[in-house]
Amino acid sequence: MKIGFDAHVLDGRDQGTKTLMLRLIDAVARRHPRHQVLVYGERPHAELDFTLPNLQFRPTVRHNVVRYLMHTLPSASRADRLDTMVFNFVQSPLMRNATVMIHDILPQTHSRFFPPKFVAQCWALFGMSALLAKHLFTISEYSKSEIRSVYPWTRGKTISVLHIGASFPKDVYFAGDVGNQPAALPAGTRYILAVGRIEPRKNIQMAIDAFRAGAPDDVKLVIVGRREPGIAIDTHDDPRIMELTGVSDADLITIYRRAALFLYPSVAEGFGLPLLDAILFGLPVIASRRTSMQEVGEGGATFFDPAEADATQWLGNRIAAHFGDDPVAPPSFETRAAKAALYAWDNAADELVAGITGRATR
Repeated sequence: MKIGFDAHVLDGRDQGTKTLMLRLIDAVARRHPRHQVLVYGERPHAELDFTLPNLQFRPTVRHNVVRYLMHTLPSASRADRLDTMVFNFVQSPLMRNATVMIHDILPQTHSRFFPPKFVAQCWALFGMSALLAKHLFTISEYSKSEIRSVYPWTRGKTISVLHIGASFPKDVYFAGDVGNQPAALPAGTRYILAVGRIEPRKNIQMAIDAFRAGAPDDVKLVIVGRREPGIAIDTHDDPRIMELTGVSDADLITIYRRAALFLYPSVAEGFGLPLLDAILFGLPVIASRRTSMQEVGEGGATFFDPAEADATQWLGNRIAAHFGDDPVAPPSFETRAAKAALYAWDNAADELVAGITGRATR
């Protein structure tokens, strides 16, 4: 079988989607050597091993999205005689053998966080893809349920859930802390950690306000993530609050390992990769129970509802208790091991291939 991947997202801004695509392509190629895997993009990314005999790169220029979807990829699919082309969110409407991964439909279910024009475009394009796709995938049971609810024409269609893996190799999460101290964090610093893009639905302002209300004076709040353009947060000029961007994987691993507490107060997620990472590292975690997060973090986190009127006060009090006489319990080794076994890129690759070959269940 020949499986193509529309990999233009590898050159985009969305780190989560890029990570998913890179890890998934790699796992499919390595675990299923009998299948040819072709990657269509503007450049061959170094994270993919194109020396593998079944992994090939096809240079594909994306000057114009309409031409790309209506001509470039359909022509490439025919020329390479693909059995299917894997798309993220939006497929070419001219292809009847497409595989589509709709990670989430947050623009429809949480439209207040997105521009109205973008919401309308997503409704039409995601809906078209959900209708036309030969094979349809998502990344959580929550997203699967929402897709069926918003797009009624998918209710008789198989939607397979990919149990995607974490950000780093499995052994990283269970190894000892041997990393170098990141320059931004002097040795011995106690800190609460929050990881993720800074945008309204991530609810970082609540984390800041609760931190200032409940954390001891010698504890910092470390926020790792890039601000979306035009997004403002009010740190109240608190010198204990640190924003870090451009952090290397090696430093991020060390920052995770040495955190005293992890906060994930997001209002809406299709999955929640930083939440999974924090649990696998064995951190005490306080997380939102909204959307997919309770599914991903079940058994490994303390949950709260950020939409409750007193949520910020509750979170501040829980932070104070954590550094007092009632610490948040970290996940057990058994919970971490079970999640590492379930959420794995090898699993996602097997589930993708099974869905494409018709062996998946509804």
